[in-house]
Amino acid sequence: MNEIIYKVLTPEQWASAQDGGPVEAPVDRADGYVHFSTARTLQETLRKWFFGVDGCRLLAFDPSDFGADLIWEPARGGELFPHVYGRVNAALVLSTWRLDLGSEGFPTAPAEVVSGTWSPSTRTGGMTP
Repeated sequence: MNEIIYKVLTPEQWASAQDGGPVEAPVDRADGYVHFSTARTLQETLRKWFFGVDGCRLLAFDPSDFGADLIWEPARGGELFPHVYGRVNAALVLSTWRLDLGSEGFPTAPAEVVSGTWSPSTRTGGMTP
């Protein structure tokens, strides 16, 4: 699979990653791999795990940057999810978005991401263009 993959971090987790820490959440440390979403699964991830968390950062990654560390594994409803079994650095980020809470109380992903029409034109290295 070669589609763009996405990671959501709280504002604090993103600040840590920008300061040189790994791109990860506590659940990633507990599970031993970094959880990612696809455009198809992203909004459900936001609804399930980020209710009430304002200012989350959505990070886009090129799956080819992870080589054999990236494994697609079944999760919710048998859907394949990308998991990275290794350190993820902010320098690999293609682009970032700040997510605002929607009317239902969870962050809303950009329409171009959810529709699968977003495509990177330049790598921003974790800095918002």
